[in-house]
Amino acid sequence: MRRIFFTAALFSLLAAAVVLAQVEETKTVVLGDTMAVTLDTPNPDYHWEVDEQPDVRLALMDTQKTADGEVWTFKALGYGMVTLTFNYVNPEEKDGPAKKIIYHVTVAKKE
Repeated sequence: MRRIFFTAALFSLLAAAVVLAQVEETKTVVLGDTMAVTLDTPNPDYHWEVDEQPDVRLALMDTQKTADGEVWTFKALGYGMVTLTFNYVNPEEKDGPAKKIIYHVTVAKKE
């Protein structure tokens, strides 16, 4: 019985760790403007990937590696809400991303 409880407790802790590795943020960009997303890369064995290409309202213009991470630049092409999901992955590991950052982006009209 103790072994089952210990295993369940360990699984709960691991599941909580996965949830803690996810961050959600909100950004607003004006139609026609660019938006830079800066992502830290503390481990050189890892890199950031977009989970899936954003819809046509945001276009990926550029990605650059810096000393501390990566900068992804997007241009706002259409109004509305777009979700960008970035996964911090190591190509050698198949366990899934070590971290996930989700940006809820609103493309707004110029005022």
